[in-house]
Amino acid sequence: MSSETVRLIGASPARSPLLLTHNPVHKLVPVLRHGDRSVTESLVIVEYVDEAFDGPPLLEAQLEGRKFFGGDAIGFLDIAACGLAHWIGVIEEVSGATLVNHEELPAFCKWANGYVNDETVKQCLRSRDDLVAYFSARKEMYMARARATTLHK
Repeated sequence: MSSETVRLIGASPARSPLLLTHNPVHKLVPVLRHGDRSVTESLVIVEYVDEAFDGPPLLEAQLEGRKFFGGDAIGFLDIAACGLAHWIGVIEEVSGATLVNHEELPAFCKWANGYVNDETVKQCLRSRDDLVAYFSARKEMYMARARATTLHK
């Protein structure tokens, strides 16, 4: 897999009234509307759909018998979900919390491990050790902010 650096140009800051109504805090997409609920953030939407509707978990079902979402090669969905693969283990280690149950999502965990250990992908990611050190050094600051946010609600 070859790679190249691409400079992204931001989209127009104009936001539709519909978006502002359903995501007034962050003013970003995606937003899932289900009944009278607005669900924001990609991963939260996937989790919500998995909990709200019957059927196999979305991520797990997509990975059944495959190395990556598209098959044997990394594709668009793998790249879109890369934050999950790289960050979940870091967040779990620093926080001491379990975010992904490896017994419930074995295909997802296998995908995440394969993705972050792909030679091309490894060249694009910060080292896991660097991220753990960075967030460990700032853990107390993040915890204080979370407590302050909770107190003000």
